[in-house]
Amino acid sequence: MKKRIWGIVFRLIVLCFIFYITYVMTVQQPILQAKNKQLEELEIMMDQAQQKNLDLREMLLLVDSDAYVEKEARERLGLIMPGEKVFIDMKD
Repeated sequence: MKKRIWGIVFRLIVLCFIFYITYVMTVQQPILQAKNKQLEELEIMMDQAQQKNLDLREMLLLVDSDAYVEKEARERLGLIMPGEKVFIDMKD
């Protein structure tokens, strides 16, 4: 009789454990999906930030060059080198 009761109790414990695991997995699934989506979005943002960082590093190297400084001085500030002549197009 004792053996039979312990067998029933053991089966009941195993059954409760199975229901608990099923419940936890069911509840956790949407949370895991949301976290995976968030992880993918963060990885995309990280890739974009790394690309922007590379672009800025390239721009920094470019800005340090004399050719870039001369180009910006001509285009933005309208400066000319000594001895150059400026021609103005009157058609516009």
